[in-house]
Amino acid sequence: ADNLQDALPILAELGIPATFFVSTFIFDAPDGQWREFWNDALERLVLGGGACSPRFQLRDDRFGRSWPTTTPAERLALHDELHRRMLKIGAERRVAWLEQLRAWPGREARGREQNRPLDAGELRALAAHPLVTIGAHSGSHSPLAALSEAEQRREIALSKSRLEELLDRPVEVFAYPYGSRREYGRTAARLCREAGFRKAATTLPGQVHRWSDPWQLPRQLVRNWDGHEFAAHLERFWDG
Repeated sequence: ADNLQDALPILAELGIPATFFVSTFIFDAPDGQWREFWNDALERLVLGGGACSPRFQLRDDRFGRSWPTTTPAERLALHDELHRRMLKIGAERRVAWLEQLRAWPGREARGREQNRPLDAGELRALAAHPLVTIGAHSGSHSPLAALSEAEQRREIALSKSRLEELLDRPVEVFAYPYGSRREYGRTAARLCREAGFRKAATTLPGQVHRWSDPWQLPRQLVRNWDGHEFAAHLERFWDG
């Protein structure tokens, strides 16, 4: 939501066009609730405050085990292992794991306001601005290479159709979740082309040229840098 509340006014003041890539799972949360992105929810549920039991038992047919959770270091180890493994599983299993974490004593089921995604009305308000293009970003924000081809096709095609339904306009650009080659792969690039996207963005560094592959466009990745560090990186982005 801060893309609408904070970023758009700055872009509008400076006259800078921008593309916002949107994962569509956020529009299908139960009535009266909104969800954080899964990595934000994982961080809150494992590392957030509140009492918890001395162990966490994950029940999963393929990966079930127990971790000690008494100390901050133990909870950090739990967070890091779950995060690493959740990058490699499908959305349904990931949701099931998060639901088990929400059932832990002292956990707040509702996400944090500062991490709140856009709701449908806010998406339309963002999309209505003349400087804004809306692109698709999959359904569940899963690394596509971790999914079967059928699951990838569904993630890609349904994110396009869901956004077009919400906005009543074509959605022609896509960004791969996480964006490195190991996290999307050639199959996803082909499926984006077959789904009717004109362009798809990676997080591979580089500049876009007329010979660039439209379905594997480079994009400079920006971290949580302060202004000085961002300025220094920005100069290096365009060297050469």
